[in-house]
Amino acid sequence: METTLNTSAELLRQIGYLADDENSLKKLLAYTKKLVTKKKEAEEAPVQTKEEILADFAEACRELKLHREGKKELQTWDEFKKELQDEGYYD
Repeated sequence: METTLNTSAELLRQIGYLADDENSLKKLLAYTKKLVTKKKEAEEAPVQTKEEILADFAEACRELKLHREGKKELQTWDEFKKELQDEGYYD
């Protein structure tokens, strides 16, 4: 609890330095809203069941087998990274 209070006090102190800079305050507000949205989404996100995890793994194995047989192209790292960025998992 004490650490949270110290962190809150430090945050407010730092925001005080920006109080006269409207552009910085707008950026801070936008970033804060983004953090709040991510937090709410994380709290609401359903947890995968064991069956769902196993089904996803089985699907990945099928895709790998098809790739090895030359029947399926897999994503490149850049495509996968962009997908993660679009979903907010990778900055």
